[in-house]
Amino acid sequence: MIEQTIREKLPEGFQRAEYLKDHGMIDMVVHRHDLRPTLARLCRILTKSPAAEVVPKPAPSITMPAPAQIPSGTDVTPVAPHA
Repeated sequence: MIEQTIREKLPEGFQRAEYLKDHGMIDMVVHRHDLRPTLARLCRILTKSPAAEVVPKPAPSITMPAPAQIPSGTDVTPVAPHA
């Protein structure tokens, strides 16, 4: 179909990853969930932009009830939330 459209004979294996790599093109297999950050990283590399600043998510705060609200004999050991 491509040969008919451009009316030229195409080289053998021109759509294979090895051919693309040998001719200076990139080829990646990326999991769908990693697609957005991978594309963003490639755009930063290709546009020579500064690296993105990684900002850690703040830990969820644990609030404890006031001592007057805790019934007598209750275990009040704080438990860290699961990530």
